[in-house]
Amino acid sequence: MKYFYIILLTLVPTIIIAEAPPAFLKDATIDVNLKDGNKAHFSANEWKVVPRIDKSNSIPVKVIEKTQKNRLRVMGGVGPQGYHHNQTTSEVNVANRNKVVTGLGYERKLTKLFSVGAQAITNGTFTLDLGLDF
Repeated sequence: MKYFYIILLTLVPTIIIAEAPPAFLKDATIDVNLKDGNKAHFSANEWKVVPRIDKSNSIPVKVIEKTQKNRLRVMGGVGPQGYHHNQTTSEVNVANRNKVVTGLGYERKLTKLFSVGAQAITNGTFTLDLGLDF
C-alpha cells in the first residue's frame, strides 16, 4: 500500500504541471519587462504566472508532535521462584530456585518529562515506577 502512495505522490505534481492552459490563454504570450529594460516573451502554453506569497500576510503554522501516551511492555528472564528447604534433626538445607519468569507492565506518560507505571511478574513481584523521559 505504501508503494501506491509513493506513486500517487510522484504523479500528482506531474499532472498539475502538465495541465492545459485555459482556452483564453491558448497560444498567448506572456511579456515581462526586465529590470535592465529588456523584454522577455514566454508562451502561455508552456508557462504560467502565479502570484508570490506575501510573507507578511502568511499564517504561522504550529507543528504539533503526536506522542504516544501509553506504553505496554512484556518482559522475560531468569529470576527467583522461591526457595526449597530440607530439614532433618541435625541439618537444614535451604536453596533458592531460579526459573524463567515473565511479566507485564503498563506506563502512562503524564507530561513531556514524567511517566508512571506498574508491573506484575510471575514470581509474585509487583513494582511501581516513575519514569523520566529525555
